[in-house]
Amino acid sequence: MNELLTVFSPLAAVSDKLNEEKEGIKALASSLGAAYDTPCPPSCPCSQDLCRPLPTSSKAICFPSDHNIDSNLYSCTDLLAKDRVTSNCASVVVTNTTSSVNYVRVDENGNVTLSQNPENTQTSAVCRTQQLDDVFQSISTTFGTYYVDYYVGTIDGSVRTFPGREDQTDNCAAFDSRKRPFYNGGISYPNHLVILIDRGSDMGGDATLPAGTSSGSRLENAQKFASSLMETVYVDSYVNVFTFGGGGGIPYQDSRKVLFNYTNPQNHPELQPLKNQIISTIINDTATVPADFVEALNVSFRAFDTVSESLALNIIIFTDGGFTATIDYSDASTVAVINQVKSRTKLFIYGITPAASDAGLQTLSNRVDGYYRNLETLPDFRGPLVSMGTYFGYLAASHKISYGDTPFWTRNYKDFFSIGDIVTVAMPAFNTNNTFVGVAGIDITLDELGPSKGSNEVRDDFNNAVRNRRNNQTQLTQPAPVAADIPNTF
Repeated sequence: MNELLTVFSPLAAVSDKLNEEKEGIKALASSLGAAYDTPCPPSCPCSQDLCRPLPTSSKAICFPSDHNIDSNLYSCTDLLAKDRVTSNCASVVVTNTTSSVNYVRVDENGNVTLSQNPENTQTSAVCRTQQLDDVFQSISTTFGTYYVDYYVGTIDGSVRTFPGREDQTDNCAAFDSRKRPFYNGGISYPNHLVILIDRGSDMGGDATLPAGTSSGSRLENAQKFASSLMETVYVDSYVNVFTFGGGGGIPYQDSRKVLFNYTNPQNHPELQPLKNQIISTIINDTATVPADFVEALNVSFRAFDTVSESLALNIIIFTDGGFTATIDYSDASTVAVINQVKSRTKLFIYGITPAASDAGLQTLSNRVDGYYRNLETLPDFRGPLVSMGTYFGYLAASHKISYGDTPFWTRNYKDFFSIGDIVTVAMPAFNTNNTFVGVAGIDITLDELGPSKGSNEVRDDFNNAVRNRRNNQTQLTQPAPVAADIPNTF
């Protein structure tokens, strides 16, 4: 009987161990928040790269062959390090002396490049999370070092995991924690998101970085940012996309519900029509006017009203803001839709516009009690998910209001690195100013509880206990939090 089987027998031990895991994830999330309370040190020691080989002294952990694990990480024949496993088993090489770290290595053109150096936000995350190794060591005693993964994902997409391990597959360099179920589950709550994309003629102009270099048209960048949002949604949320501006009206469509995908949790085929709509949007010949904007908001509320579930309502708009120059805030239709926004939803305005044009969009944001950022003025403009940090911070703050200090348990799903079926407990992390900095997660490999097929009392008991916790956490989100309850700290 392996270590986890011992831990979870008899049934009475399951609840106790899950309670210990709850305390462990709370400690890890708290420590991640504390790591962002102080300035990043001017230098820090090297970290073990998850995408590079571990030292030859690292230990190989053997998984019984009857679990039939088909993994990119396991190999009994490829002896890359000294004294690896014997035959007739699957294995992964790990070290309990240090963690491993990974950052997103996708360049501005979307190419995965293992040799790409980290950007400033990534360097900061690597350095700050290095402080967590002692915490990893401490909480890992709950289940035993080698059968459970402990990790944190930060707002730049980096991940630090313990015990340290190696993965030299193509998947490694492309790993982005912000697109994984632990991260999105850790900041999830019942959410209905509508994305609005301005297609007026002014969106055809070039977007510029702070250095003055062109980065494609404003519409092309809006498409890139909107597409990236589609990879961060969580199960049971609703999503919709409307384009507006330049006349011609806005064709209506119902919102789509995000479904669960066991084999690839970040892939949602049901959203493909919306993704196609985003990338196929073209510039209109005429400029966007205030009436177009008002129509877009009214269509958004129509979509909201077709879903009867209790959901928080959020709207994200990408625009150059040219229409704000002629908005009449005393116009009856404008007043009516602004009052709806203020009472029912939260509006996130992401401007793709020269800094000189900020004033109109900032005024609009103030009028609707929304949030505004000019993406063109941000140094991380090429990193969409970092640039839209206000939205994800808002989600995390909403999650915190609903869940309090109760961790979030995901559904069982297939691990990114093909270790096997796992379940994750996750929790958002905030610094002392209540600013969202990332998500802490702990994975439990279900195959270590025994085979999924046939009679397996230990695994069944564990699944039932986690299912009860998931049912309880669902009750915490009803009714969904309202915008007025969310603190402006993100």
